[in-house]
Amino acid sequence: MKSSRRITWLVFGVCALLVLEGLGYVSWRMLRLESREQALSRDAREQEILRLALWRVDSAMTPLLAGETARPYFHYRAFYPAERAYTRMWEEVLPGEVLVPSPMLHGTGDFIKLHFEIDEDGTASSPQAPSGNMRDLAESTYVSPEEVQRSAQLLEELVLMLEDGPGRRDQPRLAGGEAAHEPGAHGLDAMFGAEPPAPNAPVAGERTTADFDQRMKGYSDALKQANQQVMPQTAGLLDRAVGRSQWRQLERVEAPSPAGTEDEHPKRDLADGAVASQEGAGSLATGVDAPQVTQGPFEAMWRRDAAGTGHELVFVRRVQIDDRTIVQGFWVDWPRLREDLRGRIQDLLPSAEIEPVLDGQVIPAVASGAHSGELLASFPARLRPSIMPVSIAGTARTISVTLAVTWLAVLLAIGAIAVVLRASMAMSERRGRFVSAVTHELRTPLTTFCLYSGMLADGKVRDDTKRGEYLGTLKQESQRLARIVENVLAYARLGRRQAARARDAVSVGEMLDRALPALERRAQHGGMTIDLDATGGARDCLVPADPESVERILLNLVDNACKYASEAADRRIHVGARVAGQRLRLTVSDHGPGVPWSERRRIFSPFRRARRDEDGPNPGLGLGLALARGLAQKSAGDLRLLRTRGPGATFELTLPVVG
Repeated sequence: MKSSRRITWLVFGVCALLVLEGLGYVSWRMLRLESREQALSRDAREQEILRLALWRVDSAMTPLLAGETARPYFHYRAFYPAERAYTRMWEEVLPGEVLVPSPMLHGTGDFIKLHFEIDEDGTASSPQAPSGNMRDLAESTYVSPEEVQRSAQLLEELVLMLEDGPGRRDQPRLAGGEAAHEPGAHGLDAMFGAEPPAPNAPVAGERTTADFDQRMKGYSDALKQANQQVMPQTAGLLDRAVGRSQWRQLERVEAPSPAGTEDEHPKRDLADGAVASQEGAGSLATGVDAPQVTQGPFEAMWRRDAAGTGHELVFVRRVQIDDRTIVQGFWVDWPRLREDLRGRIQDLLPSAEIEPVLDGQVIPAVASGAHSGELLASFPARLRPSIMPVSIAGTARTISVTLAVTWLAVLLAIGAIAVVLRASMAMSERRGRFVSAVTHELRTPLTTFCLYSGMLADGKVRDDTKRGEYLGTLKQESQRLARIVENVLAYARLGRRQAARARDAVSVGEMLDRALPALERRAQHGGMTIDLDATGGARDCLVPADPESVERILLNLVDNACKYASEAADRRIHVGARVAGQRLRLTVSDHGPGVPWSERRRIFSPFRRARRDEDGPNPGLGLGLALARGLAQKSAGDLRLLRTRGPGATFELTLPVVG
């Protein structure tokens, strides 16, 4: 029986482990897939935020660069002759020619510190910092001396900043002055190189600023196209600017007009300016004295600032006028521009930084989640997102919830199967024990019945004394058989659910007096005596119990004492009654071998006896103590084995007391 039970549990355990292992593998795979999906979703969301931030930054830079690219080259002079701005710009100003102030004389916006121009000989000038007579003219009418002086200081800082550039072998000179330091070799080729520097070769496994140059190509083509579209509009604006400038010059040099004729000169001058503009436009259109002008795209470069602690952003372009080459550019107010750009992406990347990408700087292929998309297209810089504003949770964790529910269902199913299997095995074992016990217990009385009844029926027993002994044996075996059947039926009735019914309270004395004759007869039949001791006021107490049930409990306990303590020296069976608190305690004890304490639970199981008594000479079904405890619990009481130091066994029946 035990080996079969172990095999059953072993098979169940192996099957359960296989199910759990398979479910664990499926769960692991599904969780990995979900984690990978969430990581991809998170990366896609981060890249979307990064692309949107880059688009905002580049979109903010596009108007600035497009406007500067559309500027004609002669705007980089503080004053220029309007009639030959596109033709003989580089010749000396002739007496009587009208000079037009450059639109950049007052500066252009909040993000440009200074516009500058460097001639072939290295002379640096700025439309915001004119020199000589042009400075006098500018300070007299257009700008204040403080503004000119501030621009001149910025130009000096720019010259010093350009001196520290890589490959610098000469020093630009300020217009109208000497070089800032010792003179050296002059020329734009020494300052910026004969041609735009080629992109650095990429390092294996890394990215350099060549990636930025590739991204800039499309942007430069767009700027060239914008320049071609804006130049005709710029020519028209120039015509109107020439007319207004001539009117202003005439207004300053001519004497005030008499009253009533004050409006004639402006009208005449404006008309003359319009005619001059048309003539200039005609000469430009017909190609008369028009030089071959080629304006290159603006290229960004970084230079160390004067303090040497940071970098400044400078945009330069080459202008080819026939065989003459100059460099024009503008110095960006990088701190202010950077803060403005960061403010535009504050809602997307609150802690983002915009860092310069210097010439030759190597950008790792993967650095803290960075991608090539961090590089800006408008100028050599990278957007470092630092920490994303929020954690991207991705899709709802439906797989995790499903797996949790599945695991719970599987564990509950395994637990339920284990409980059912255990109950089924217990029921099977109980059925087997019942069949074995009943068969064993019924075999003896049935055999006796068959043998003695056959002998009496066949007349083989002729002696009256023998006949009386046989009849007495048949009577005892019939009583034993009746007790077995009654115990089985009584135990079966305990398992049925019956509606609780109110019982009348019975006095302990009355209950003991009713059960005592049956107890004494059973003890006398076993060669033992009953010693009743009802101390104190126990006999007068009332208990709500069925007297028949109490009598059956006591009778089963006395029957066990007669079977197992019949060979003891002291053949008394002690029955005691006492009240402790609100409980009546009835005890039945003997002086036999007793019950091992380790088997105190086993003996109350149905169809089980102590191990040493299973194959002993004393017959028994193993149902008496189980039936007695069931009857006690049905009467709101209990039956248990007390632990004693001496020999014998002591059982205690507790019942509630009324009042």
